[in-house]
Amino acid sequence: GTVQGMLDLHGLPYVGSGCAASAVAMDKIRTREVLTAHGVPMAPAYVAAAPLCRAVPRGEAERIGATVGFPCFLKVDVSGSSLGVARAEGEADVAEFLRVAPQLGRRFLAERAVQGEEISVPVLGNAGFDPEVLPPIGIYPRAARFFDHAAKYDPGATDEVVPPRGLDAAGITAVQQLARTCHEVIGCDGLSRVDMMVTLDGPLVLEVNTMPGFTRESLYPKSAAAHGIDYRTLLSRLIDLALELAAHLPRRMEHSPS
Repeated sequence: GTVQGMLDLHGLPYVGSGCAASAVAMDKIRTREVLTAHGVPMAPAYVAAAPLCRAVPRGEAERIGATVGFPCFLKVDVSGSSLGVARAEGEADVAEFLRVAPQLGRRFLAERAVQGEEISVPVLGNAGFDPEVLPPIGIYPRAARFFDHAAKYDPGATDEVVPPRGLDAAGITAVQQLARTCHEVIGCDGLSRVDMMVTLDGPLVLEVNTMPGFTRESLYPKSAAAHGIDYRTLLSRLIDLALELAAHLPRRMEHSPS
């Protein structure tokens, strides 16, 4: 949210969410606090109390095992593109993660590894102005155990399918409604991409991306294309949304997540 804050102070319009929404969504712990306060379902998690720059309290790995169990995903608070994310099968993996994590973030959380179908749901529009939810896209890594940095960016490493293989019409509607809720609760503008895991008990939100990858091969443009929106048109719509918002909020000191 730092660049957005600078642009806000100068009254310059830009594509994407403002300072507050960008800052909250960038922090996985803050995102969890905001979303769960609004009833958004997420996987059980253990949030470490002590900053990573301090000595990690003794017994942290044991507490993670007792709270969320193994396997789990360990995540630093502020990171992107699955950097600072590791899968832990046991306490030894936690110890290794804690050895390198202080270089990547301030705090961390451990999230239960739930079984299900990983999907991503793009949203197009400004919060409070009836944003449009695009088709969900299923994510199926060919070799990686989860959608890590390599699976995201190595050509051919992942199958990405619109619509997801395991969702019927009712399931698609449910995840789209959940994505819209997240977009509105965080206060996203222009675009967002809500990542989820669809379990037998329903969808669980993993995170909200306020500035998702935007190459022609990225998830967001692929979903838009499946919805009949080509890349050039998508860029034009995002610019129009930024200008529309600037007209309503000239200084863009925008709605903050509540």
